[in-house]
Amino acid sequence: GIVTAALWESIVAQSAPGRFAKPTLLWPVALAASLVIAAGAVFFFAKARTLDLANAVEECHSAYVHQITTPEFKGAVPDKIAQQFGGRLDVEAFTYRSSGPGFTSSGARLCHVEGVPVALILGHNGPTPVSMIVLEKSELDHFPRIKQRLESGDPIVCGHSGRYQFAARFIDDHVVCLVGDTPRPVLEDLLRTLHRADG
Repeated sequence: GIVTAALWESIVAQSAPGRFAKPTLLWPVALAASLVIAAGAVFFFAKARTLDLANAVEECHSAYVHQITTPEFKGAVPDKIAQQFGGRLDVEAFTYRSSGPGFTSSGARLCHVEGVPVALILGHNGPTPVSMIVLEKSELDHFPRIKQRLESGDPIVCGHSGRYQFAARFIDDHVVCLVGDTPRPVLEDLLRTLHRADG
């Protein structure tokens, strides 16, 4: 014959008592857990979207410290690399040097930070690895927090990301950042000694 809803419930109740009981206490717990997970995901993605320059360049520097990233060239930028800029970064970005007594450059490479092409100059201050990241001022729209701080009039903006200290300043049409596991005043002093070399 025809199986009615009442008959079906009776069959289910007899074959597995309690197995299909209504989850009166479980659904609020499941809902609460889902809300916590959703809130965590929103927080995570909001944080990822607002990733600022200090956090972004920390990844470049960490790769250098762990010898994943190495210099591609010394001196003038090779034509092959210069062509990769697409007009978004000029070769002068690679010519900044520090006249600080302890800083030495190992070479440079083109790097992309959150999709922005930057000059990555790899060096040391004494025995400590220090990365110099140079980008065009016009690219700061990608990093609103550091843009606001630099445009507020502070000559040098400092911060940290993970274990590394970070310092940045405007020089000409560029933003120059230094990152390293070194005291912040040391990075500030190095930034003050930066100048353009002849390539």
